[in-house]
Amino acid sequence: MKNIIGGLGDFLQIIDSAKKEEEISVYTHQSYQTAFDFFQGIDVKANIETFDSLEELQELYQLSYETPLERTLHPHIQFPDHSLNFANNFKKANLQNLSKVTVGVHPFGSDFSNKHWGDLGLPTKNIPINLIDTLTISFSDYNFLIFGTESEIAQWRGQINATFICCPNIWDSLACVSLCDSFVGTDSSFKTMSVMSKIPTIIVVGDYEDNFRDDNFITPYKRRGQLTTIKFTELDEEHLNQIKDFISV
Repeated sequence: MKNIIGGLGDFLQIIDSAKKEEEISVYTHQSYQTAFDFFQGIDVKANIETFDSLEELQELYQLSYETPLERTLHPHIQFPDHSLNFANNFKKANLQNLSKVTVGVHPFGSDFSNKHWGDLGLPTKNIPINLIDTLTISFSDYNFLIFGTESEIAQWRGQINATFICCPNIWDSLACVSLCDSFVGTDSSFKTMSVMSKIPTIIVVGDYEDNFRDDNFITPYKRRGQLTTIKFTELDEEHLNQIKDFISV
């Protein structure tokens, strides 16, 4: 049985090949429910196992971080009907002024990724709230959509002038990425969804060697002019100014 090892970004890239299989194996650091909802949403039968670290992955399943499922940079994605309806209803309720530019922001990284790189003393996937707050103030005539989980967004509510998207079903959140005119984030599944949707996308990327990240999620999209990256060790005003220039219209 063919398999995929990874998170939502990996899941997105193997949609086309997964649909050709009767069943696939999934080894993921995402929650079981998130993975279940993802593959149910594309009608793929998946045997899901979860892990909390690469060491656990190797010890329990004797697997390396590889997959025989073929990756596609721009797979054919057909959103579940409930997700399309959610995005349309969200647009009607929250984006009534269609003349405004809408910028999507995903300033978070997974606990799995941040623990792994943080333990090595390397930059984690997080854009500080003060930088995003400054961004929203500088572009007060824009709509800002902040994507994340409920626990991530809970720390931001009431602290920043933006609309938050944190749906129980991951496909509902992913469908809302299509509402954005540009996207700012970390190297995450929302970034991957954005570039797959050919939305102008800029992300901050830790300035360290990660061949798997770069070979699969960064370099191929940069070569096609679909992704702009800002490498950093510590985010500051200079990096924020690059983001400002990018979303300016």
